[in-house]
Amino acid sequence: MQPHRRNCSNLKCVPPADSRANRTSTHLRFPLCFISLLVLRSRALAMPRCNRIVQGYDDCGHKVSTYKFCGDSHANTHEKREDCYNTRALPAPTTQTAPNLDGKCPPCLSKLATWDCCQCEKVVEAGSDTCKCSHSFCLDCSRGIN
Repeated sequence: MQPHRRNCSNLKCVPPADSRANRTSTHLRFPLCFISLLVLRSRALAMPRCNRIVQGYDDCGHKVSTYKFCGDSHANTHEKREDCYNTRALPAPTTQTAPNLDGKCPPCLSKLATWDCCQCEKVVEAGSDTCKCSHSFCLDCSRGIN
C-alpha cells in the first residue's frame, strides 16, 4: 500500500475516504499517521511537570524557589527539577507562594554554618559557598552544624 501523501513515511497509512462515497456516513475516517500524531500529542500533554514553590524569608529578605518532583524519568535533583519546570510545553507548570518564614534563607545559612556537599558529600566549612569539588551550595546540599 502506498502512503496517501508524498511526505508521509508511514506505509500503513490509510488514505482518507472519498468524500462522495461517504456522504451518508457520519463516521469520519482519518489517515493513521494523523491519528498517531494525535496520540503522541495527547501523551505529551499528559506528561507531569515539576512545580515551583517560592519561599520568602523575613530576616534576609530573600526569596528561594524550590521545585517539587513530578515523578518523571529525570533525576530528582534541584537542577533537573528546575529544567523540568522551565520546559516550554503544555500543561503549564504551577507556582505556589508560601508565607514568609522567620530567619534566613538556606544560602545565607550556608555562609554561617558548615554544610555537606550533595556532589562529593564532603563537609564545607562555614563562610564558604563553594566546595573543593567546585560545586556551589544548592538546595540539595544539607546545611547545619555538623
